[in-house]
Amino acid sequence: MSTRVFVLTFLMCTALLGDECVLGPSCRFSLGTRQGKGIGYDEGYSSLDGFLTPNWEKPFQPFLDGRVHLINNGRFAGNLGLGFRLMALENWAFGVNGYYDFRSEKSLSPHQMGMGLEALNYNVDFRFNLYVPVAETERKGPARLVGFENNVAIVSRRLSAAYGGMNAEVGFPIRGFFEPINLYFGLDPYYLFRKEVAGFNFGNSFGGLARLNMRILDCLDIGGAFSYDKLFHGRTNGYIRLSVPFGPNTLIYKGKRWKSYFSGQECSSKARRQRFLNQSVIRREIIPMKQTKRKALGQDPISHQSLSLIFVDNTMTWPGAGTFEAPFHSLALAEQHSTEGQTIYILPGDGTSRHLDSGIVLKSGQHLHGPGTDLLIDDTFYPATPKVIPTLKSSRGAVVTLTDNNQVKGVNIEKDQGVGIDASQASHFVISHVNLIGCGIDASLSPSGVKHFENNHLQNAGIIVNDVNQSRVAIRQNSIEGASIGIAFGGASCFTIAENELNQVEKGIMGELKSGQGFFAIQRNKIYTNGTALGLLSTSVGGPAQLLIEGNTITGRDHFDDAILLLAGTRKTPGLIEASIQENDILLSDVIIKVQHADSHLKLKLLNNRISDQSALINFSKNPAAFEVESLNLNVSGISDLNNNGNVLIPFEPVAFSEVEDGIRFFTPFKEIEEE
Repeated sequence: MSTRVFVLTFLMCTALLGDECVLGPSCRFSLGTRQGKGIGYDEGYSSLDGFLTPNWEKPFQPFLDGRVHLINNGRFAGNLGLGFRLMALENWAFGVNGYYDFRSEKSLSPHQMGMGLEALNYNVDFRFNLYVPVAETERKGPARLVGFENNVAIVSRRLSAAYGGMNAEVGFPIRGFFEPINLYFGLDPYYLFRKEVAGFNFGNSFGGLARLNMRILDCLDIGGAFSYDKLFHGRTNGYIRLSVPFGPNTLIYKGKRWKSYFSGQECSSKARRQRFLNQSVIRREIIPMKQTKRKALGQDPISHQSLSLIFVDNTMTWPGAGTFEAPFHSLALAEQHSTEGQTIYILPGDGTSRHLDSGIVLKSGQHLHGPGTDLLIDDTFYPATPKVIPTLKSSRGAVVTLTDNNQVKGVNIEKDQGVGIDASQASHFVISHVNLIGCGIDASLSPSGVKHFENNHLQNAGIIVNDVNQSRVAIRQNSIEGASIGIAFGGASCFTIAENELNQVEKGIMGELKSGQGFFAIQRNKIYTNGTALGLLSTSVGGPAQLLIEGNTITGRDHFDDAILLLAGTRKTPGLIEASIQENDILLSDVIIKVQHADSHLKLKLLNNRISDQSALINFSKNPAAFEVESLNLNVSGISDLNNNGNVLIPFEPVAFSEVEDGIRFFTPFKEIEEE
């Protein structure tokens, strides 16, 4: 392929070398440099250009033009174009060209398409160029928090944009001096298109450019340009470019070669027309770009709305105004004077519950935020101060009551007993990085929605999410100590209970499905319990409770306690369960799995569990097919072979065995709710 290209190029450039009248250079390379500032660039650059065109005498002249530029800052730019010129009239040539342009900068690497029209004459030229950016045309840099003013956050970010535009040059060849030197003067009005980034308009500016070029012996160009517009103001640059032709050239002026090439009138006319059709395309080589730093109001990263803040500081000696400069001195004032959608930010203050003991009912969309975790603003944050975290209290009712679309983050909540956060009326909420002492979280019977409990610490109380339907519930990375029940949950919803640590709880994770189909993923929890570590009951026939119990570490008090208690129905009520129990570590407690009603059905898979005591599969129903177990050899020893240690006990009626297969086949997410 490369050989064919070389041969074709050679033939194009040297086809007429044997003619008596040599017409001058056609194919050429050019080396040059332009220094100074220009339209949309602040650094000079050096260039290597290649111009390929056939060396013939036809009035139609196609060309391929490629340019590579090394900018003084070490970055690159380039242009690749195709075009043609047609000698349609005696003294006029008309041209069309199209270019692909590229520029690489640290902040942005834009691409653009260009289209040009030319009308060229020996006395005057007209050019029109259109530039349309097509990729990586803008960038919004990361935000930096400047500070707070009144009730808003101020952020600063660097914005970058590449401009589209157009220009229309009229140029005048200047003759009358001596033959090897030609002067050229061009006037170029231009327009940079409107360009908005993050609400800031970069473009929409007219400007003008004047340039003067001096060409010596068809091989050396020296010139300069001055431009002005309201975006880049006045800019001046100068350049020098040396052209090296492939074929015959005119580098000698007073020697024999120059005179022999152009001694005759006919030959001189042909040479002039050839140079006329093969002249360089005049257009913008570097894509214009601009950068600026802009200040703006900080936004909530979820809603992308301006973040409206109410500040509270219990060390204030007067009631305050709720601004950053003058915070409210009490939580009661913040509740009274705040509106929906605002964020109530409690400053560290003196770290006590003084003026913070009234409790609060959050309005719709409100966030309650303390210094225990970072306050996210756009893609930056106001840093946490975990050494001093205020404590909220209430002598009556819940300390914090949610309504809808609320968040509670980074505070301490203390109550002797009862509910610290009441989320029973909220459909969507996030509770994160909250330290609850003596009180828990209750979201039972809450409406359908998305509910997150993450990175909270609870002492002497737990998390209750009972009878929740059509919801996505995530309970992740919480620490619970000394509770009677660590986590209680249930309902026809998707539950993810993962990576929680429960210490010295009477009962660990307890779940009940009363109606409809639920999906429960209980994974990688660490449970240290005095009673049942994980208890699950299904009393629903509307759909099976689908259980994935995987990778948990369960440590009991002794073998009389249940590490896992799984019940398909009661003696009076049937229930449906599909369960996969795998990769769990179980110490000092048993696994008890029961079917208690003839209309119940339990499908079970036990795989790769490490059990120190025994697993009891108990079928109280009179229907052996109600209890189905996957086994290795369709017998009891097969179940043992699939797990490490532990004995399998099957009293009463036998269970139905099926051949074990790799993978989880019967688990499908809840149809109406997909896990994030």
